[in-house]
Amino acid sequence: MTTVPPASLPRRLYTLLVTDHLLIFLVCILLTGLVSIPLSAYQTTRPFFPAESSLWNVYKGDTIPTALVFVVHYALLTPLIYHFACVTRLSSPSTLALGLPSATMIAVLIVEMGKGYVGRLRPSFATVCMDAAPTKAWLDLPSILSDAACPAADKKLLHDARRSFPSGHAALAVCGAAYFQLCLMRALPKMEGSFRRLALYSLGWGAMLWAAYVSASRVFDNAHHVSDVAVGMIVGLWTARVHFLFVAGEIDRERATKED
Repeated sequence: MTTVPPASLPRRLYTLLVTDHLLIFLVCILLTGLVSIPLSAYQTTRPFFPAESSLWNVYKGDTIPTALVFVVHYALLTPLIYHFACVTRLSSPSTLALGLPSATMIAVLIVEMGKGYVGRLRPSFATVCMDAAPTKAWLDLPSILSDAACPAADKKLLHDARRSFPSGHAALAVCGAAYFQLCLMRALPKMEGSFRRLALYSLGWGAMLWAAYVSASRVFDNAHHVSDVAVGMIVGLWTARVHFLFVAGEIDRERATKED
């Protein structure tokens, strides 16, 4: 009986960075940081019309903080994918599980590019710009062409108030939940026992309901317009689907190589 020698250090590093898609995750973080630099050259500035009533909503704060979405995805859903992949004896469970962080970071990168280059005003932009409730004098103004014309002193807050489209919360939440559900669908046919299959099925839909709640919260928090959230959800679904196909293809090729 022959034994397989342990992989060399370069091969283990390759497996860690490429096969498990951590390289994609790290590159996306780097690129997201580059496109998020708060400089005027990277930010599309659209004129503000005080008479537009949809921009005078008061921001209520984040019902679901961004950090909580990352925690749910990385500390809960990713380990669950690995667990169910191992239980159902799927090939390369670590590759399948670590596809979730890389998929979500691709979605975040797409969102950050959209926020900077679209420059849509958030529903609370007027209250940030004027730093107060609306008055007739302000409502009669034809337009404000730049942040310099806003009485608000917090220019960093003004910069963020121009980054409404698309919704990052929606894209992140839906991408992670959709990828999680796709992984469970891959494991479902191999799960033994009707109760376990029902539990697995329910987990997938539970994750999607969580993502829907996160997305809806951005509207009633007055952080985004409905269309921002809708497009963010589409970005999340599309990214999850495309990246899952990429990861599944890598796993299938690896399995076919081992069988040969």
